[in-house]
Amino acid sequence: DWFNSKYIVLWGSNISQTRIPDAHFAYEARYNGAKIVCISPDYNSSATHADLYFRINPGTDGILALGVAKLLIDHNWIDAPYVKEQTDMPLLVLSGTNRFLRESDLKKGGKEDIFYFWDTKQQHAVPTPGSMGSEQNTIQLNGADPALTGTFHVQLADGKTAEVTTVFELLKKEIAGYTLDKVATRTGLPAHEIELFAKELGTRKPA
Repeated sequence: DWFNSKYIVLWGSNISQTRIPDAHFAYEARYNGAKIVCISPDYNSSATHADLYFRINPGTDGILALGVAKLLIDHNWIDAPYVKEQTDMPLLVLSGTNRFLRESDLKKGGKEDIFYFWDTKQQHAVPTPGSMGSEQNTIQLNGADPALTGTFHVQLADGKTAEVTTVFELLKKEIAGYTLDKVATRTGLPAHEIELFAKELGTRKPA
């Protein structure tokens, strides 16, 4: 789908050498207005086509990824409908254990492989369509609106009340320390270019 994209990130990928039959689609997209970002410690033959080249310090890719994720979230550059439907970010976890909330937690005889999200419309936890144990062979939300943030309370099968939150909330806590300045220092990349990369990745569609 490179040909249809407006923003292409070659992250540790040298398509001019390793994807020769496919690479032309990315470069033709650039003729059509797409931007190409290349992230690699070496200036390779794909980097020559990039609008933005990051000569990243070896072994710091994860730091850049988490720093960019923090920028995307902090500036609300995320594609919320995509995140809610296509990722595990809205799934509920039990506070304290960080274990996914399962049907077996809420119902006696419930399944271990049906997970839950908090539906903001119904204001209670509902089974996630497409869970391994679900009879729904689709991940379509069918009008539900999963909460990405917040802390909620559910009644367990034993009658006790438990606090739950979302994977998204846990992610935000995990990446809180990956500030722009720290990421720039560790990766060896200019802070303003990291911020530009995050903004364009989050706002140029489709990326």
